[in-house]
Amino acid sequence: MKKIFTIMALCLCVMCANAQELKCFKITLEQDGCVNTGDVPTDANISIIHNSKSTVMSYLFAGENNVITIEGLPKNMEIQKIEAKVALDDLFTISEMTASIGENKIGELYFQGLWAGASDRYIFAQSEGTYEFALDENVSHLCTDKLVITQTCAAEYAGTYCYNIYYTLSNPTGISNVIDNNNESTNSSYYSLGGARVANPNKGIYIRNGKKVLVK
Repeated sequence: MKKIFTIMALCLCVMCANAQELKCFKITLEQDGCVNTGDVPTDANISIIHNSKSTVMSYLFAGENNVITIEGLPKNMEIQKIEAKVALDDLFTISEMTASIGENKIGELYFQGLWAGASDRYIFAQSEGTYEFALDENVSHLCTDKLVITQTCAAEYAGTYCYNIYYTLSNPTGISNVIDNNNESTNSSYYSLGGARVANPNKGIYIRNGKKVLVK
C-alpha cells in the first residue's frame, strides 16, 4: 500500500511540475556587451570573459574561448533547456559548449563542420542554425550556484549570436509531506522536481519517499 501511495505522490509531483510556467530569457552577444531580454531573473548578474579578458567576442577562432557566468539566480530556478544560435565554417569547424551549475556539468553541445573529422560525439552543424544542449538527466538542474556556459573553438572559427535559456520556478511549499504509518519498505530513490530519477544527487531540492528534501 505504501509503495502505491508513494507512486501516487510522485505522479502528483510530476503533474505539478508540468503545470509550472515555462520561462525564457535570451543573452545576445554584441560588440559593446551582451543584451539580455525576456524573463530575466530580477537579481541575475551576467558577465562574459573572452580569453581571460572582460571583453565580448561573438566569433571565436582556433584556441579561443568565451565564458558566460550568470550569478544571482533564484535557488528554485530549474533549467529545462538551453539553445545556442551559432554561425560557423560548415566544413572544418570544431567547437565545444558546456553548461554547468557551479562545478557540476549539466549539459553539452559539441558541433563540427562536414569535413572536420571529429568523433561521433560532435553533431554536424550548418553555417547558421539554432542547436539545443544535451542536458544530463542524472544531475540536478536547480540553480543552487552560478550558471556557467563555456564555448571553446578547436579549429577554424565558430560564432554565437545568442543563447536561449528556458527554465521553471518550483514552489518550495507546493508539495505537502506524504505521511503513512505502514512499516512496509519505501522507494528511497531521489527524483528531480520534474519527476526524473537522479542516481547521484548533488546539492539541491529533490523528491524522496514522496517528500521534498534538501541535499546540502
